[in-house]
Amino acid sequence: MGFHLSILDSGSPRHLTTLIAHADALGYHRYWATEHHVKNQSASPLAAAAVALGTSRRIAVGTAGVMVRYCNPLRLAKDALLLELVFPNRVDVGTINGVARNSEVHALLSAQAAPFGTHEEFFVRLKDYLRSTESVDQNSLCRGATSPRLWMCSNSPASAICAARQSAGLVFHLPLAGDSASQKAAEVLGLYRASFEPSAWMASPATVIVCFGICTETDDDATATWSTTLERVTESERYMIADDCGVPRSTFFFGTPNACRDQLDSLACALSADEIAVNCAALNPDARLRALALLAESCGLAAAPSADPSWGIVSDGASVSGASQRA
Repeated sequence: MGFHLSILDSGSPRHLTTLIAHADALGYHRYWATEHHVKNQSASPLAAAAVALGTSRRIAVGTAGVMVRYCNPLRLAKDALLLELVFPNRVDVGTINGVARNSEVHALLSAQAAPFGTHEEFFVRLKDYLRSTESVDQNSLCRGATSPRLWMCSNSPASAICAARQSAGLVFHLPLAGDSASQKAAEVLGLYRASFEPSAWMASPATVIVCFGICTETDDDATATWSTTLERVTESERYMIADDCGVPRSTFFFGTPNACRDQLDSLACALSADEIAVNCAALNPDARLRALALLAESCGLAAAPSADPSWGIVSDGASVSGASQRA
């Protein structure tokens, strides 16, 4: 494959430790945590990232993303730098201009957050905290030898240009792009690449495409899973994955492992994506793990070596983090 294969997790955090252990062992490139202020989904992507980092050995872990309207950039920088200090070269920080659907939750969260203007303004401030050593706030930051990788999670042209000018990566969410999603992605990613300004922090453009889909052993199983998925999702979520007739959108991978592999490969080639983050629909947590295993095998991911049983044990007051250097 000419792209990295990663996981975007919008499922229940009850299964996070099991999911990350499997993702790490199967050879997935990165785990992306998300922020959702609804029942049975995680509202704390950075906390989820910390759990994922602490219960894995090699996989990179990121947020896609932290909702900027409910967050302070200095607080986010402090938390991200702490994770980077403990798990060097494995931390990715992505921000998104999302909003809680529940108006009461939105009001409560907004009241606790300091206003920082637009997503782009927040992002520039966060970048300065993470990378600069000249800010007056730097004396309050605990930093190591490396800094977290920085990502803008957005489908808008303005955000793409901002990410490019800040030498940051871009995460494009296909399910949020609606009709003509692939065309919109090609336009936004093209604008990002044309505007990219290389730096010591990121030498070349880096793009991630998020897509939703179903991978099962047979086409019949995929069809059954699709029918159940349509019954479970809300109307707004249904729009993201299906057309008015209930047919999967063209950006939706679907079917047997080899069929899904070919669809993802075609998508990556069409958009020149460096990485694809899959969000697999499944009937239950075990079925999701099975889907990820089937996809990893069909895509030829390199499984990690067997875990060292002593890894992670606290000895002489110090925890063995197991963090590895990762490009």
